[in-house]
Amino acid sequence: MRLAYENGKPIVEVLVYGSKGSVRYKGFLDTGASWSSVKPEDVEKLGLEEVGVMPIYTAAGNLVVKLYVAKVAFYGKEFEASVLPLPIPVEHGFDCLVGMNVIKYFRVTFDNKQQVLEIK
Repeated sequence: MRLAYENGKPIVEVLVYGSKGSVRYKGFLDTGASWSSVKPEDVEKLGLEEVGVMPIYTAAGNLVVKLYVAKVAFYGKEFEASVLPLPIPVEHGFDCLVGMNVIKYFRVTFDNKQQVLEIK
């Protein structure tokens, strides 16, 4: 599937399920992120199960965050994935990160010059 970038960003639709429901996100494909994220306020809303904590090292500093297990639906595939709560400012134009723990199941080609994305 070929998709145009949205406002210069590789943004895709992803559906996250928990025991209490689901939430559809506009996700930024982030090859530099190991894990995918959800909005912090959606952890309880979705009924996600905590599976541990992990340190995160970023340019802005180090954090220790809780990890949760969720079912993720992305381009015709569904699988379990660990997610972490991450607040993303609305002005960024997306509300979650789609990290390598999801991207690894696909062949993804980024054409930044043409501003298109191909997912297989």
